[in-house]
Amino acid sequence: IAEYQRRMGKGDEKGAVRSAEKDRVSTCAFADRVARESIAEYQRRRGTVTYEGVQTVLATILLHDKSDDSLSVLSLGVGTKVLWEELLTSDTHGERVRDCHAEVLARRAFLRVLYDDVGLLERPPSASPPPTRLLSRPTDGGGEGGVGGYQLSPGKTLHLYSSSQPCGNATLKRWAKGSKERF
Repeated sequence: IAEYQRRMGKGDEKGAVRSAEKDRVSTCAFADRVARESIAEYQRRRGTVTYEGVQTVLATILLHDKSDDSLSVLSLGVGTKVLWEELLTSDTHGERVRDCHAEVLARRAFLRVLYDDVGLLERPPSASPPPTRLLSRPTDGGGEGGVGGYQLSPGKTLHLYSSSQPCGNATLKRWAKGSKERF
């Protein structure tokens, strides 16, 4: 743990947003908005809790409503990319998760949002149907065989934010080199 604190700077109170987010500005204003909203939502939820000994990744799925240009976080996942060996070996009770991808957690939370919206759409008809956050029924019958189904409501788009590139084969490093892959 002492080695970790030496490497990371003891007393760093910035929290768990990856250092890759520091002072990074994209060439796309909308991408900057997505990143700012994602990080702000994480910081609101995190409160005063700090994480030590982990390299944390933040992933969110956001809804952009073109009618009022609003952007809202629908789901959020915070995962660990790395736990230092000292922390793993000192974990005698199995309380630390070694590998928990933020993108997977954000996707799982997003599925709950989708299921909630489907539940609202499947309620028995009433005087006023409840509003959903992002889904609607197709006006043309939609769905498989032209019956039922759901669609993203008109004027709404979904966006994924991740504070770190994915691990393994999902990264672009290998493909960006332009070399032919050998098997």
